[in-house]
Amino acid sequence: MGITEKLKHMHILEEDDKSASPKPHEQQVAHVDSHVAQQAAVVAPTTEPMTSAHYPYPTIAPVEAVASDKLQKLRDKTNFDATEVGALLRKFLVPLEGLGLDEKTKYKAALATANAQQGLTADKVLETFDTLLTTLHGEQGNFQRALDQFESKEIKDRQNRLKQVSDQIAQKKKELEDLTAQLSVVSGQLARAQQDEQQVQNDFSKAMQARATEISQQKERYSTLLK
Repeated sequence: MGITEKLKHMHILEEDDKSASPKPHEQQVAHVDSHVAQQAAVVAPTTEPMTSAHYPYPTIAPVEAVASDKLQKLRDKTNFDATEVGALLRKFLVPLEGLGLDEKTKYKAALATANAQQGLTADKVLETFDTLLTTLHGEQGNFQRALDQFESKEIKDRQNRLKQVSDQIAQKKKELEDLTAQLSVVSGQLARAQQDEQQVQNDFSKAMQARATEISQQKERYSTLLK
């Protein structure tokens, strides 16, 4: 297995190379009217499984294009809807679909019902996004450990081998041609490994920045919707 293939099998995250296009904010309302509140209070939470057809991934401001798999894996590990709070809020949002409510009214009505029945608050929702950011930054440590393993195996080993080959050349003049060929091969492998390492670092840094921006913007959107 070559160096590039080994990188692909390591636990190094990859991200989306397509940016989400921004969507204008919908008009916000000052409060949930009494009629909507009464409707929300009597609507039973759905037990139907949540799918992207119900609530597609929210549209946010575009971020710099990054590798698709890295961003998607970071999204999977920091998915608000997969959290207990996110799933609970979604459960109370689904029954309000089709009532003709604007987005802010719908979210506030769902939160009011979830608060009455499950004790869910806007602060708990926003705190969940802080937890997701903490989880996201924790992925940096996982990435660094994988990168260290790669460097030890693919970089340092070849650096040591390069030194050994150089010493052999000095000691065995008559084997100069063969040893010089080995030196060229190992040097080429080292250069490719270093290029791969740099590319992986760049991709992950972009993925971290992109996902942090997404979560911050998503938090701001929920804050606008729920408070």
